[in-house]
Amino acid sequence: MKEIIFSFILILAFSNFGYSQMPVSELDKKTHLEQLKAGILLVQLPNGDEKIKMLRKHGNERRAKKEEKEIDKIRKSIIKEFQNKWDYSEIYFFEAKNAKEVFQLKTNFLLDSNMKPIDKLLNTEHIYSVRYGPGNPNGEVYSYNGNGFQIRYIKDGTLQTIKYDIFFKAMVFGYYFFPIKKVIRDQITSLNLKLHNAHRKKN
Repeated sequence: MKEIIFSFILILAFSNFGYSQMPVSELDKKTHLEQLKAGILLVQLPNGDEKIKMLRKHGNERRAKKEEKEIDKIRKSIIKEFQNKWDYSEIYFFEAKNAKEVFQLKTNFLLDSNMKPIDKLLNTEHIYSVRYGPGNPNGEVYSYNGNGFQIRYIKDGTLQTIKYDIFFKAMVFGYYFFPIKKVIRDQITSLNLKLHNAHRKKN
């Protein structure tokens, strides 16, 4: 019972970390579709460092090692599937722990699509970020729950929620029984296709 309660506390603590009271972008869907296609998507890579530290602090080494393996599996899948399945926009990767610096466009924390460090961004007019994690973390404007990919707009160094469902893809119920690699592959593929279709329809 203690382990269940502790797990619940961890979920509450880390699902909302860094994303409270996020402003909502005033731009319309068409503008975001155009800007993202012409701009850059920064893909956040999870590391789970704080959660793993807390588990070890409370003597739960078994859970900490399990969490490390799961995070590593998710990271590798995110990298592989964005490299292979994403073509709606240009992409770069960054570590979650460097999010604050990245949102200020400090490019020394960015990696290109081949996971190589970059010197500078040539295109900085329209910047977006995508994060894999729990759905609807702040009671935002979405109708989904569960883990998924959510795209947000970066303006003046601050993340803004995009209030249109087209910019997220969550796990549907049946997918809870599938391997995480397949879930991530299908979510990224679906989100990419969904954006392409929406862009074609508006034209």
